[in-house]
Amino acid sequence: MVVAGAWLTRRYQPMAVSDAPGRGLPGSGSRDRVKMAAVSGLSGPELLEDAAHARALLRELKSFYDARLLVDVTLEVESGSRFLCNRNVLAAASPYFRSMFTGGLFESKQQRITIHEVDSDSMALIIDYCYTGRVTVSEASVQKLYVAANMLQLEYVRQACAAFMARRLDLYNCTGIFKVRGQR
Repeated sequence: MVVAGAWLTRRYQPMAVSDAPGRGLPGSGSRDRVKMAAVSGLSGPELLEDAAHARALLRELKSFYDARLLVDVTLEVESGSRFLCNRNVLAAASPYFRSMFTGGLFESKQQRITIHEVDSDSMALIIDYCYTGRVTVSEASVQKLYVAANMLQLEYVRQACAAFMARRLDLYNCTGIFKVRGQR
């Protein structure tokens, strides 16, 4: 029963876009008071959304990846570098991995999978993107990252690389950028 003016105390405070460290985390001491008011004539369920949940979930999944916890697949690139990952995170982030892990392909049952035509630096950036939703693009990595993102069907990363190259287009690099864009 909801009483007009009753106060409930929540343990988790919604985090700001800046995700200030320590805010809203258990044990951080932050508390948020939510006032509940009786509304006459309304009944039934309410859909409530925790705006900070998705960001906190990604942060925890990334911490699992960094600590190599709960990993269930090893991705290996041709250089021999290995990345211990979670199939569910990769499949959720990439249609390529979704198809690989859920489409009944041979790789869906393998513990170690070799990814061809992707260098270790690009794979590290892509995996970081899958776990965080952020990608670091630099002049040194952009062309290989673009090709890898295109192959792995990561549209945001591919578009970010294309925009990065377009912003830096000049007389000296236009041929190289044209060749990379042609690999789409």
